[in-house]
Amino acid sequence: MMKIGIVTAIDPVTAKCRVQFPDQDGVQSYWLPVLHHKTGRDKSYWMPDTGEHVCCLMDDNAEFGCVLGAIYSDADQPPVSSQDKRHIRFEDGTWVEYDRAEHKLSAHVVAGTLEATVDVSATVTSPLIKAVASTKVVCDTPLTECTGNLIVAGGISCTGTYGASGGKIQTPGDIQSTGGNLVIPGNADIGGNVNAGGSVTDAGGNTNHHSH
Repeated sequence: MMKIGIVTAIDPVTAKCRVQFPDQDGVQSYWLPVLHHKTGRDKSYWMPDTGEHVCCLMDDNAEFGCVLGAIYSDADQPPVSSQDKRHIRFEDGTWVEYDRAEHKLSAHVVAGTLEATVDVSATVTSPLIKAVASTKVVCDTPLTECTGNLIVAGGISCTGTYGASGGKIQTPGDIQSTGGNLVIPGNADIGGNVNAGGSVTDAGGNTNHHSH
């Protein structure tokens, strides 16, 4: 039979909980297993909280059964109201959502760190990928390769090392800095021409306008 109760205790190790049934004068169940999608070769795990309303499938004597899942109530309202959304919201306000009507996958991390570890190669294919950060974006890798042109609205500073060069930029294509300076403390190897609207000055003070 189906029964509605309130979780009173949780055992996260065995994935079981005890449930109190108000319609039976507050009788508390034995340890009931919580139903999960997979428990064998693939595993899923998500336990209810103490005080959460759950739906249970019990035997005729309400002595043995399992917790089918949590249900919403007047005290606990759904976080969204749409039949097109799959939504998961955590206590700290972080949420993950997919809207099938809008074809949009969204995630919002309130605090802490968003971390993903992939042990194999990863490929993202998209018409446009946009990264927005309030401070900076760090790529911690020995080599970053751009197969097309690189357009930078601000300046470019090369402060590290590439091989034994002491900060080298190698490009068979174009580097366009539309709003700032290109600063290279090391060498720059350019396979094409250098076009400058101003002067090109070397360490000896010679410029592109200097005549011998």
